Amino acid sequence: MSPVRQEQQRADDTRIRAVVVFGGRDPDHDKLCASAASVIAGLDPRRYAVQIVRVTQDGEWVAGPDDLTDGVRQGGPLDAEALCRLTPSTGAGPLGCLERVLPLLSGVDVVFPLLQQRSAQFTTVIHGLRAARHAPAPGRVR
Repeated sequence: MSPVRQEQQRADDTRIRAVVVFGGRDPDHDKLCASAASVIAGLDPRRYAVQIVRVTQDGEWVAGPDDLTDGVRQGGPLDAEALCRLTPSTGAGPLGCLERVLPLLSGVDVVFPLLQQRSAQFTTVIHGLRAARHAPAPGRVR
């Protein structure tokens, strides 16, 4: 699909645009991926257009599909392994990948950061973007 058509499709979509950011360099990476799968399973696809961003264990931020529609969900359960398959590492490294992911994060309505407190730099970035966009805090909807 062309970028112009994708942008038009987004403009026509009235659902809340949510991004689930999960993972990180933490030893609990797998548990954070499983938590992300649980959050996504609880979001109604009729109300939410959900995109995922995984922070790999190497610190790379990798964006998943534009929208985890029913079609993606019907391809199998969205467990931790499926989310990792949808967000494979590109080898861009921690800094190179942010150029691709930051614009995506600035255009959403709500961000669900599922990162350990030890990943303070990641949490700071997420909350800074959320504040700049005036997006609701996790757990709140418009």
